[in-house]
Parts: sequence; C-alpha cells; structure tokens
Amino acid sequence: MRTLGISLTLIALILFGPFSCEKVSAETKPVLIVSVASVEGLLSDVNYLATATGNQQYGSIASAVAAGYIQGLDETRPIAIVVQSDGDEVKPFGMLPIKDLKQFLAGLAQQLGEPQDAGDGILELAGPTAMFVKEQDGWAFVATSTSDLKDLPGDPTSMLKGIDKDYDVGVRGYIQNIPQSYRDMALEQIKEGVQSQMDMLPEEGENLELQESVIKNQIRQWEAIFNEMDYIQLGWNTDQSNKKVAIDTRVVAIPGTRSARQMSGIQDTKTNFGGFYQEDAAVSMRTAGRIMQEDIDQALAMLPPLRTKLMTEIDDTDDLPNDSTRTVAKHMADAIFDMLEATLRDGKTDGAFTMSFESGSPQVIGGMHVVDGGKLEESLKELGQMAGNNPEFPKMEFNVDQHAGVRFHKVTMPVEEEEADARAVFGDSIELTIGVSQESIYFGMGDDVVAKVRKSIDASQKDQAVTPAEMYAALGPILSFAAKVSDEEVLNSMADELKNVGDQDRFVMTVDPIDNGADYHFEVREAILKAIGAGIRAKQAEAVGAGG
Repeated sequence: MRTLGISLTLIALILFGPFSCEKVSAETKPVLIVSVASVEGLLSDVNYLATATGNQQYGSIASAVAAGYIQGLDETRPIAIVVQSDGDEVKPFGMLPIKDLKQFLAGLAQQLGEPQDAGDGILELAGPTAMFVKEQDGWAFVATSTSDLKDLPGDPTSMLKGIDKDYDVGVRGYIQNIPQSYRDMALEQIKEGVQSQMDMLPEEGENLELQESVIKNQIRQWEAIFNEMDYIQLGWNTDQSNKKVAIDTRVVAIPGTRSARQMSGIQDTKTNFGGFYQEDAAVSMRTAGRIMQEDIDQALAMLPPLRTKLMTEIDDTDDLPNDSTRTVAKHMADAIFDMLEATLRDGKTDGAFTMSFESGSPQVIGGMHVVDGGKLEESLKELGQMAGNNPEFPKMEFNVDQHAGVRFHKVTMPVEEEEADARAVFGDSIELTIGVSQESIYFGMGDDVVAKVRKSIDASQKDQAVTPAEMYAALGPILSFAAKVSDEEVLNSMADELKNVGDQDRFVMTVDPIDNGADYHFEVREAILKAIGAGIRAKQAEAVGAGG
C-alpha cells in the first residue's frame, strides 16, 4: 500500500531517472501523463470496491496504511506524473498538492532520509536516484534535476489535459512524442522477437503460409502503433452513486495515416439487423462498419492457407467415418469460403445476435450481412442430397418456413449419450435453423426459434444509424444456467448473489467513433463485484474444506 498516492509518483521518478537530461528545450512535449484525481477519492474508491466484494477489512487496512504517508498532502486535489521529452531524452516531472511540505516529507524520512538544502528553495532527497523537491503556490514539484525546477508552471493541472477531471485514475501516452531513437529501438526489438518466431517455423509444412501471414501481420500492427498513433488514453472511474465501475480507452491516429483511414470505417455506421440486439436477453451484441481496401487485401491473402488447412483437417479427422462424408464436408467448406471471400470484397460488416435461457437451455438468434447467400443455400441443399438418409449426417429439412424473402431450413443434430456435458447443456439434440436471402444469413439455435427470428427481422430497420459496436452480458441468467448444469458450489454462490438485482448484473461494452479514432467503454455493475466476492469466498471455503 506504500505505492498509494504519492508513492506512485516517487517510484515512477526512480524508474525514469536514468533517462533524464540536464536541460529541457523550449520544445519539450509530454510523453506520458498519469493522474490521480485525488487521494481522498482514491481511498473512497478502494473502500467502495472492498465493500462491494465483501472484503471491507481491506478498505480499512488501505486507509490505515495510507494515513502514514499522506500527512501534509491536500487530499482533495490531483497528484500526477508528467514524463516529458525534448526530442532526444525523456524525464519525469511530479506534482503534489501540498498543505504542509515539512510534515509530508517527515512521513517519507524512513525511506528517503532527511531532506537536504540544495539551494534556491530546493530540497534534495536521497534514494536509488537523487530527487529534488520545490514548493510553489501550494504545490510540491518533484524532478531528478534542479534545472527542471527553475521555470515552474503557475497552474500545473493545465499539463494534465483534463484527465484529472474526467477520470479517477487516468493515463495518456503520446506515441509520437517518444524520441525517435527510443521508438526505433523498441520496434527493432519487437521485430527481432517476431523474426525469431519466423526462424523457428519449419522450412515447409501445410500451415507454413498461414503462420507466416499471421507473424507478418503482427509486425505491421506494431509498426502502425509506433508510426501512426497520435496518443492512447486509459481511464478508470468508480461511480459509487450509480453503482458501477468503468474503464475507458481512447485511441487516436495521426490524420491522413493508414490507421486514421481504418478508423474512418466506424464513422456513420448503419445496420439492417437492429432487431436482433435485445437488451432484455442474457447476451446481445451488434457490430457494423466498413473495411478499408488494404485490410480487405490482407484478409483475402490469408483465406487460401486457411482453406488449405481446413481441408487437411477434414482429411485427417476421425470424426468423419469415410471418404464420402469427407467429400460432403469439403464441399460445404468450399461454399462457406467462397461466400466469405465475396463478403470480404464487399467491404461491409453488419450483424447482431442474442442469447437467452428462457426455455432452460441456450437459445441463440442472429443475422449478418453476406454477399451471395444463395450460393450457401444451394450448397446446403446439395449437402442434403449427398447425405441422403446416411445416419452419420444430421437430419436436414428444407423450406420449413419463409418470411420477408428469407427461406428457412432446419438441421437437427442428435447429442450422443456418452457426451454428458453436451446433453446437460442442449438436451437430446441440437436444432439449428438457417435463414438465407441474397444479402443476409439468419440463424437460430434452440427450440422453435423461427418465430423469434421472424419477429427480429420485422423489428429491424433498413440502414438504421447505430454506433459501430455494442455488447452487454447479464451475468445472472448465465451463471444460473451454468450452476444448474455443473452444480459447482462456486457458481451456485455467484448465481445466488445475482438473484433479484435487476440490471445490476450487467457487463457493458460500447465503441464510439471520434475524429481519427475511437472510444471504447467497458462497464461492470455492482452486483457483478458482489458475485466475484461470493465466488472468492466459496473457493476459499472449498480450499479450507479440502485442507481439513
């Protein structure tokens, strides 16, 4: 707990100390900003989280330990580290809200010794790396060189770019402000690591082309981060009044770069499957956007080795008993890859799905955009003809329903008696419904899902404006079903904690477009924290019982 509050600043200063330089030019720019909105707020958050997970004692311990290190601080104002660069070197700069500097330093005397007068109102602190402190207008500024404390800002919070107001704890890294030599060195080390993976690949093999494509893509992604990203930001907020915890990530690319063009694909997104995103279900997700041509080309380049790999696996698997069944499986796989290739070339993504447990077993419905879905339908029918009455194949029924230009077909797959886990989840059989039109595929799994798919199709508007992605999961019904199937005490304890909590059992993820970038929002509500605590306690009880 000694890293709480100011100790975070001191540790970071020690870590960055070796990179400091003697003089900062007028072109000094921030490389990294780390902000804690206030010590008071941070301790309050720790207490809230400890209480929510049923571990109140840890919140009390944190407050008691912190008390010895924050005397003399103004606990209501932000503390921060700003790592700066002049283009050649980087150096840290700390800022602490102070009420009584002498009292504060006395609390750190055991670790850093008594402060020594370094002249011009600056105090020197001993440690693994020398640190210097100067007080001005209610702030204590900390640096690794006395020259860095000559021209101090009148309002140091202006250096935080508003992060201290937006987040309880916030971090922003300016990628392009990292000295070029550091970026080059880091990228070179990454490339060497990736190259070592390449060197370990066999000289020939069925998956070689695919593995090489994946590894080369890793290099391109890292190059994009170092050369095309403007800044990346992380923020943590504990919203005690609304009983939730949120983590926000912002990614911003340099205008005009390939990464910025990629981000443009999530601007002005529209969906034709909005009716399949249902917030009263256990899980629901939707996504929409456009794919940049360069990304399409990369994805298309990976399809041939993927297709080859799948065909090889079909040849080698023991799950298909003879050459006839393997031929049928390959024919179907080819149809899927053909449709996937045509859809990729179209450059549009759009789809949504929902899962529920209303009937006591999982029910899933969804829809997605494809190109030339009719080809898949033809392959399905050819598959049915080739399979005939072969008991090795699932039962296939065609044209079981039709609605709004969509033709529905049903596949019934029996679950073998020896597959106890699968039977516990799905019952005696799995019913899969597939709906096909020229530009869409719909699917449903479970009992009598055609009616639900039809209803969701009717509820979907053409070209409905939406954010590029959204997902939520209600943990209550998910854990209740999992507990029923497995009868594990940990799952039972967590599921019990999530009964009758309304929408407080939700995990939520959203993506929103911004200029040249995107905001990613992750939210966990209070009941989930309580369930996690209940699960930990149940696991501990199991361990004690096993030990006894």
